[in-house]
Amino acid sequence: MTGRGLVVAPMPALHEVRGPGDVDVELRFPDGTRRTAVMSVVHYFVHPLPAAQRWMCLFASLGKADVPIGTEIW
Repeated sequence: MTGRGLVVAPMPALHEVRGPGDVDVELRFPDGTRRTAVMSVVHYFVHPLPAAQRWMCLFASLGKADVPIGTEIW
């Protein structure tokens, strides 16, 4: 999302992650390397409300090129 950082998909359900807030995480890349980062967990509002409400998880300081497909968030 331009100007907002990198959004994680799929977004976890409210009961799966404690939030809101910033969380220190480890990114485990497909090539075996690792990196720490701060992930923001925020509640987003949409109308109409979906059946399963979800958290938006995003990395404000990372872009799409920084996190290749297959990266795990720990």
